[in-house]
Amino acid sequence: MSSFSSFMSHNMQYDTKSGVVRFGVMGDVTEIPMHYQVDTILYYSDSGINQAVENWGQVLTTKYHKKSSLMEADFSINYLGYYTDNGAYYYYKTEPNKTYDVTMLDVVAYAASKDIPYGYLQYDSWWYYKGIGNGVKNWTSRPDIFPNGMDKLYEDTGFPVVAHNRYWSSDTTYAKQNGGKYNFYVETEKAIPADTNFWKDLIRSSKTWGLITYEQDWLDREFLDLKITRSNVTVANNWLKEMGEAASECDVTIQYCMALPRHIMQSVEIQAVTQARVSGDYHPGNSQWKIGVTSMFAHALYVAPYKDTFWTTTVQSGSPYRLSTEPNTALQAAISTLSKGPVGPSDGIGNTDRNLLMKCCRLDGLILKPSRPITSTDETILKLAFPAMEGAANAEAEVYTTYSDIHVYSSAKQFMLRFGIVLITDLTTSEYSVAPSAMYLDKINMETKMYKAFQGHPGTDTKIYDVDATGMLSVPKCGVKDFQLWHLSPVVSMGNSTLVILGEREKWVPVSSRRITGVEIKDGNFLIDLQGKPTEVITMDFLLNTNLVSVSCTVPDSGTTRVSVHSKTCFYT
Repeated sequence: MSSFSSFMSHNMQYDTKSGVVRFGVMGDVTEIPMHYQVDTILYYSDSGINQAVENWGQVLTTKYHKKSSLMEADFSINYLGYYTDNGAYYYYKTEPNKTYDVTMLDVVAYAASKDIPYGYLQYDSWWYYKGIGNGVKNWTSRPDIFPNGMDKLYEDTGFPVVAHNRYWSSDTTYAKQNGGKYNFYVETEKAIPADTNFWKDLIRSSKTWGLITYEQDWLDREFLDLKITRSNVTVANNWLKEMGEAASECDVTIQYCMALPRHIMQSVEIQAVTQARVSGDYHPGNSQWKIGVTSMFAHALYVAPYKDTFWTTTVQSGSPYRLSTEPNTALQAAISTLSKGPVGPSDGIGNTDRNLLMKCCRLDGLILKPSRPITSTDETILKLAFPAMEGAANAEAEVYTTYSDIHVYSSAKQFMLRFGIVLITDLTTSEYSVAPSAMYLDKINMETKMYKAFQGHPGTDTKIYDVDATGMLSVPKCGVKDFQLWHLSPVVSMGNSTLVILGEREKWVPVSSRRITGVEIKDGNFLIDLQGKPTEVITMDFLLNTNLVSVSCTVPDSGTTRVSVHSKTCFYT
């Protein structure tokens, strides 16, 4: 059950004593305009929790014409970026005796020296002016932070920017009440824009210093701490829509942070909202990577789930977090990649584990994503609701699954192959097994009778196992550091030949449509089309009639190549 319209003024409450669900307009609203309408939807499905949420989302996105195309094309979702937000090494910290602009230039130079393919930089709340209540007074760069200005830094780095913003202070210089030129509602500590031209001018002017994604943080506080947003049924709605319309007009996307469910719901009416952080703030060593349920919600509404930043090495001396360490670097990197959202590490200069980081992407920084964000299995969610349920993993276990789809064609037919992925932590249950159907493999691989399973992490098991389509994959006990990551590849038959694409087994997603653009079956041969950065060496593993075949190709200037599995050769196209 959820809101179906008027998302920012719709409230729902569950009374635990009476078991009654109440829904309607917010209780603090003082006036309701004539003909104002609030709708609620009750959606039911017998296809399981994940499928029910996804189908519910399709109803909403269809009603409000929200498309996934902008999310799928968003540069800051698709490419590796460098972050400076809470949890980052350079969060309110620079290199010793250097300004922020020099520090960012040093980050770019270090990345280039190590061939780390960052595609953009994220600037957090340290760069702009703050006023009353630590809110935003003016969203322009301070000269003590960027002495030569943001335009010059953009010119010097060549990197586009994801830029953070928070709630507006009551003394913001943009408000007419404070001598500015724009309409705002101003209260004791906070303020909120009420002017379409404000957003257009703000975002348009920011394009000069490389803005590609506007990150609106502190959404919960901006909504909850203002009386006008809780007592008026249209102010909060207009605030988000006007922000979104201006972003769309300027070809800028929006990331939501610290959002309430109502904000994510409202995004179905705002095409520019392509991503949202679905976790708490990252801090080295914390467990905010547990995003299996929240990712399900965001994904259903065409919003890419973002895990937040992470470190790639355990100890980074001199960080703002004193003695804090990150013991689970591999898990952080894996979840970030499998989330299908932005991937934005935040190591200090000299601290990046490049080998670990590059498991997420191609040499040009394009993230090798699955076809769907990784989410908690239905069984995992049911176990939380019904702890006594038998046959499931222990309640503390995190069991996440997803898949990748690859297009296959021949002169006779076309079809999709689906490759399964399962990630598990904190498993204490003995003899725990996962069915291929938990990875949604039964939804598309109708003719597949057998899968080959191999371990992606921790890498202690190098065997390749047979898993029947109606059978189970056995997974050993594990903790967090030694989390279990397994991949299932379908066995494809053609005459007397069989093929299993194992893919790039050193990557978090060995088989991704960002790498494999198609498979052609022709003249008794399997031809695999690949793409990558020119000069990049791609190594793909296959099982051809049970024999392990490994083929390495150097990508030509065209960025595409084709592998002949039978002849173990590359054709440069």
